[in-house]
Parts: sequence; C-alpha cells; structure tokens
Amino acid sequence: RGEAGKLGYSLSAARLESDGFRSINDDYRNLAASSRLDYKFTEDTNLKGIFRFIKTDLGLYNSNNFVPGARDPNSREALSQYLGKLEWEQRIVKQWDYRISGSIFKEHIKDTDDPDPLTDCTFFGFPCDSRTRSRFRPQISTAEFQTNYRLGKWSTTTLGTEFKRRKASTSSSSDGTSLGEINRAIRNIGYYLQEQIKLLGDRLIVIPGVRLDDHQTFGTEWSPSVSSSYLFRQTGTKLKGGYAEGFKAPTLNELFFPPGFGCAAFGNPDLGPERSWELNAGVEQILFSDRITLGATYFHREVKDLIGTGPTPNPTDPAFCVRAENLGKARFDGVEWLINFKLLSFLSVGANYTYLDWDTEDGRLTRRPRHRGNVNLNYFYERFRINLDANIVGRRDDIDSVTGANITKGGYVKFDLAGAYQLPVTIPLLKDLSLFGKIENLFNKKYEEADGFRARPLNFLLGMRGTFGSK
Repeated sequence: RGEAGKLGYSLSAARLESDGFRSINDDYRNLAASSRLDYKFTEDTNLKGIFRFIKTDLGLYNSNNFVPGARDPNSREALSQYLGKLEWEQRIVKQWDYRISGSIFKEHIKDTDDPDPLTDCTFFGFPCDSRTRSRFRPQISTAEFQTNYRLGKWSTTTLGTEFKRRKASTSSSSDGTSLGEINRAIRNIGYYLQEQIKLLGDRLIVIPGVRLDDHQTFGTEWSPSVSSSYLFRQTGTKLKGGYAEGFKAPTLNELFFPPGFGCAAFGNPDLGPERSWELNAGVEQILFSDRITLGATYFHREVKDLIGTGPTPNPTDPAFCVRAENLGKARFDGVEWLINFKLLSFLSVGANYTYLDWDTEDGRLTRRPRHRGNVNLNYFYERFRINLDANIVGRRDDIDSVTGANITKGGYVKFDLAGAYQLPVTIPLLKDLSLFGKIENLFNKKYEEADGFRARPLNFLLGMRGTFGSK
C-alpha cells in the first residue's frame, strides 16, 4: 500500500491450505486477493475503486453423515466470489456532501459427489452409488445515492436511495439426469431518511429514521426506527433505548438453492418475507476513572413469518432433508450483560453474557441457546501480548443428523489461547518483527455446533509477522 501523488493504492493476496483433522477428504484451500485505488481529484472530491476475489476448494467429509459409520471420501465443494465497486464522494459546501456508488457481486458454488467405493449406502434408500452435480450462481447488483447535510454541530440529515437486483441460476443432476434448473431475478428499491440530533452539549442524542422498500415480489413496506441516548457526565452513566420495525426478504439461498444429497431443493420460491418490530433499553456505567465498565441491555422482539427450516414436501425424501420455510410467529426476550475490569495497567478482564427467552409456534428454535457467554483475560506488557478466551454455550435445540428427529444438544465451554512477542531487532526497512502463536480448543473439548459435525480438536498455529517500510 502507499501513495503516488493524488493516487492512493493497496493490494493484498493471501493463501491458506490445510489437510484438515480427519484421515480422508477433509482438506481446505483458499486463495483471496483484493485491491483498492483512491484518486483525489480535489480536496473535496474522491473516486474509489474496490475489487475482491476469493476461491476455495474443500472436501465435504460429512456428506454421508446421515449414514451410520459412512464418511464421504470424494464429495467436494468449490466456490468462487467476485466483488467490484466504484464510489464517488464529493463535498459541495462545508455542510453538504454526497456519495454515489455501484457494485456487482458474483458467486459460483459447485458441489460434486462421485460414487463412493466400498460403501453400502442403502440407509433411507439414499443413492450413495450415484454421481451428483449441483451449481448455484447468485449475483447481486447494487447502486446507491446518499447525501448528508449538517446544520451546525447539532443536526445531520441523511437522505438516500438504493437499487438492488438479486439474480440466481441453479442446476443439478444425478447420474447425468437433470433434477431441474432455475434462472430468476428479483429487484428491490429502498428509500431512507435519517436525522441525527445532538443537544445539551452532546449529552442527548436522538436519531429518528424511516425506510421504504419497494420490492418486486412483496410490494412496499415502511420501516420506521428511533434511538436515543443520554449521558450523565458527573456520574458516567449513559441511558439508551430504541424502537425499530424490520422487513427481511428471503435470501437467494432460501429461495433457489438446488436439490442435492438425495433431497429435494432447499430453496423455496414460495417463501414470504419476515416482518418484525423490536424495543430495547439499556444502561452503561463507568466507574473508578474508567477502570470498570458495566453494561446491561434488555430487548423484546416479535417476528411474523419467521424464516427457518422445515421438512421437504416430498414424503419419500429421507427424514434429514429440509427446506426453507416460514415458521409463523415468534417472540424473543433477552438480556445482555457486559463487564470490563482494568486490574492493572497491563492486565484486564472482560466478560459478557446473553440470556435469550423465545417462544415459537412449535416451541422449538434450532441452534439458539438460551444461555451464551464469553470471558477473556488480556495481558500486555512491553513486548508481550497474551489473550485467554473462554466461549460458553448452553443447551440448545437441534436436529438429529441421522434420523431427522428433534433433539437437545448439551452445552460446552471452549478455551482459546493466543500470544505475540515483538522481537527487539533493528533491520533496515523493517518496522517491526513479531513471533505469534495461537492454540484453539486448548483443552481438546469434544463438541458439535451442529449435530453430527464435530468441531475441530486442539490445534495450534505458530508464525512470524513482519511489517516493512520506512519507520
């Protein structure tokens, strides 16, 4: 990265390879590249260009997970992603600026599964000896205009419009026989207005807003919102609260993802949008000259036509097959807590906890624990940095990967340890040189985020990082 006159630039490339943690078909390859160019025509006018590319290839070891004892030796998934974006920014006068941007995102997902040698896959009649292929090619084109007007230091008005076109094409086959193809496009135009007001020396902040979505399939939908906060400077207490209504159209995956693995299509073209509203209120408190930070937030959310998963409409499909569905009404109530201690100048401890209470029409909500938390310890002294993190997840509903039955998964606690040491070396054109290390799943906890898919065991990464350039 660097500058050349009015041009700023940055380029990056990364490559990651892993043989995985199992004996067969568990490898992973990832290539990522990105670039950005900024050209400043004048002090108040700037043009930006962004490009990103990602290509991955991985073995799907668990594709036959629903067959007891069977592990798939040759099921593969290849993915390619492209993103290109242009953005023009200009300040017309001191108080008024605008931004125009356009972007295109393309993705290509290719799943392949050849016949499995020496594997008897007659469980649920699943044709493991078949040759299956599926492709999913989503594309998102976006154009946006946004303008901001500032009236003194107390008012900022934001007005904008966004055009978004989502397109998807799919194809799938088994033993050369087509299972169907889809080529669909959906358009949405959004208009939004927001006002940010600061009063009483910035102690009181109020942000009302509204958005109108004009969706090609689901019509028009208004989504108002308002949030505010008030700071008591003498005590370091901040009160905050808000109200918002939401409109969420189904994703391309939820609408069009093709058939595969012996199941009908996961995508459901008849899916409807989610509509929701939410209230939240919270408090933050700083004590002992910023040494202790406390926070608590309560939220209540109600959703109509919650998007989730349900059984496929084909009664001959195996029990593990699912597709996207509107699950009806849902209610969520929750409390979030956080606390941070600066014990010493080089030592701090932090913790957060979320309690989620929900109610759905069938009384279940897959993979959403009622209790979740995190505790971390941070040590920083001169050239050393050490972080110990504990991730705590409670019991949660799930679906049995073999039978498709409703089950409850037990909770787990996973520890991760990371550290770095900046080497005391002086080398020309080298800003700094560090050794770093990370141990994931420190105590080799056996757990599954989704039933039948064991998470990674204890693994570690050691390396060296250098930053080059003039000091």
